[in-house]
Amino acid sequence: PLLHGAAALPPDTPTGLLWTGALLGAGYGAGATAGFFSRRSNAVWPCLAAAAPLAIFVYSYWFSTWFHASSSFALLGAGLAIAYAVAAENAHKRPAGALTDWGAAIYAAAAVAALALGLAMVLEKGWLTVALAAMAPGLALIERRRPVPVLRWLIAGLAGLVALRLLTEPSILGGSPGATPLFNWLLYAYGLPAAAFWYAGRELVKRRDDLPVKLAEGAALMFLAGLIGTEIRHLMTGGSVTGGTASLGEYGLHTLSWLGLSIGLRLRSGGDAGRLVPRYGALLFGGLGSASMLINTLLLQNPVVTGMPVGGGALLNDLLLAYLLPAMLGGVLYRLMKSASPWWLKTAPATAGLVMAFAYVTLETARWFEGPVVSMSHLDPGELYALSVVWLLFALGLLTAGIGFGNAILRQAAFGVLLLVTLKVFLVDLAGLTGLLQAGSFIGLGLALVGIGLAYQRLVLRAAKAPPQA
Repeated sequence: PLLHGAAALPPDTPTGLLWTGALLGAGYGAGATAGFFSRRSNAVWPCLAAAAPLAIFVYSYWFSTWFHASSSFALLGAGLAIAYAVAAENAHKRPAGALTDWGAAIYAAAAVAALALGLAMVLEKGWLTVALAAMAPGLALIERRRPVPVLRWLIAGLAGLVALRLLTEPSILGGSPGATPLFNWLLYAYGLPAAAFWYAGRELVKRRDDLPVKLAEGAALMFLAGLIGTEIRHLMTGGSVTGGTASLGEYGLHTLSWLGLSIGLRLRSGGDAGRLVPRYGALLFGGLGSASMLINTLLLQNPVVTGMPVGGGALLNDLLLAYLLPAMLGGVLYRLMKSASPWWLKTAPATAGLVMAFAYVTLETARWFEGPVVSMSHLDPGELYALSVVWLLFALGLLTAGIGFGNAILRQAAFGVLLLVTLKVFLVDLAGLTGLLQAGSFIGLGLALVGIGLAYQRLVLRAAKAPPQA
């Protein structure tokens, strides 16, 4: 009667096949368990007792319901979990030997798996993925009490299986996540697996730091990045995860999330000598953030190229999200990676951040003159003069920061911008400006260059030649 629940099975399901599966599963489980409790037991019996009934159980569920919710199969899963838990508790009653801990651990792991699968079979959407991930903390707790190596590799296998599911179907949904920002199905689909594998890795590392620990930590990091990325996509598209066209602001938020993850992981890992997964995760997300700044935002999604409006007001617009804030996080990441090697690991975010900062002041100046659609195709004299002033002020700010912090990269970037301003004044402003604007451009540049030369000579060159104090 259990296999004929009202909402459990399609009307054309062959019940004879289901009963055959139930009898086979019960036979394998009971026979293998009897073999385990006999005096001629070996390690194969508990594995067979766990694997065969669970495999038949999952196949029957798939064949009968095509992965739709089924209260009947959920009850069967609960029954299997109880049976395995009883076997685990009574494992010490078998003849004394080294297999006692092995058998107890395998039966306990099977109980966790049956319960998780039963929960997945009664819930909608992508709860199967969540249920598989939820097995990881239970297996980790069992491994702490029964240190059987196979349990650690079962957790690693779950991490690989769930990660594969994430790659094949990023939404993990089979339906809409809902229209509410943040507090929607995505929070469970990605957040719960992230928390599950993080906890599993935290428990496993207490015994030793091996490959299963790194795989669990990597899965947790993957699901955390997936949660942030899909929530940004959901927010910027009004509820969609896979449809719609990404805006400049959305690209900026993704870049911010990658750089923020890199900064957080860098702090979490404790630097270059810290744990492997956070350390290389910081490098990975830092590289993604730097590449996104230069390729996505600066080249492909540049509003001058796409002709799309930057939206918002004069200051609070997509340029702030896509250019200025990523440039600031790039500087923070550079400060955290000052001791990293090789040298390009720390200079990549610094270089990308400086380029983005320069692009921001340029595009924001054009936004003031041209409005939300920034084309910079026909610059009037006022905009030409404003760009020269803004670039000069930007170079002065970089030089001041470079002198104050003793940073050669900032000073070199400042001189690069000064060279660009000089070329613009002589090649563009000379032809595009007239009257007072033309004179002011030349006089202002000349005075700035003289002041910069004097300040650099006094503050940098003399400090470099000064003998060290005793």
